[in-house]
Amino acid sequence: MRLFIEASSVVAVFVVTNNVCLCLGLGIGSGQLQGTVKYLAKSSHLLRSANSDDVVDTDILGKESSSMDVTSKEGKKLTKQEEIMMLLNREPATGEELEQRCIECELEQERLQKEKKTNIGVAVLTFVAAVMSYFWQYFHPMPAVQLLANMQRESAPISVIGSNGKPTVIDFWASWCSNCKAEAPTMKQIEELYGNRVNFIMVNADQGDAWPLIERFGVDAIPHMAMISSSGIVETALIGEIPGAILKADIDALLKEEDPTLPYVMYDAFHDRPEMRKISFTPLPL
Repeated sequence: MRLFIEASSVVAVFVVTNNVCLCLGLGIGSGQLQGTVKYLAKSSHLLRSANSDDVVDTDILGKESSSMDVTSKEGKKLTKQEEIMMLLNREPATGEELEQRCIECELEQERLQKEKKTNIGVAVLTFVAAVMSYFWQYFHPMPAVQLLANMQRESAPISVIGSNGKPTVIDFWASWCSNCKAEAPTMKQIEELYGNRVNFIMVNADQGDAWPLIERFGVDAIPHMAMISSSGIVETALIGEIPGAILKADIDALLKEEDPTLPYVMYDAFHDRPEMRKISFTPLPL
């Protein structure tokens, strides 16, 4: 192969020489002569390129092809996306595949629309249910006696008085007491406001097992609310229906210090027995 290429190079040079001589002899113009020389020089350059690794010079052949649009095997002009797919050695999607993708996109959009409508419907129904529940409870409040009984079931044990570092409020009530029933919603709000920072204990004075507590706290009227410091000292007792603002003021004072001075003081059940003012209960063994 190389002998053939070298021979061809010699022939090309020979042809160039003869053509030059012929042109000079026949009086051919210099422009024609230059064109012939350029053509033969390009041919010689291609032959030299083939002689070195048989690679065609892309600078010569690529200039013409770079200005042409990329086409497929069938001669169809390709889009930019199809050109990129071809450079990545991936076949462009067929018409059927594109149509299938469009169908899948439409189905996904329909699914998302249905899901959105469902979520909106659930949110609306939840809101309506919450509003209806609020108005039902507003116009049909829980009976005060039931509210007091529920609060007593959720009460802290009596043994926490003076033992867990929290102040305590003990409310003695009865089902026949109108003031107890009137202040029940206020007591519920106070409990929710202070949460576990205060020990709230409800005692139904009508129950037989409440009698020892009635005697211990000197209860002689209902409602009777004993306000006890975190160290277990009974600071005062509030009698009757007490406004929420007064309850909060005394509870805030109990929370500030161990030996507080309450802003509102009413009944002192231990004025004649001050040694009993300190409350301490031993928890029952399990």
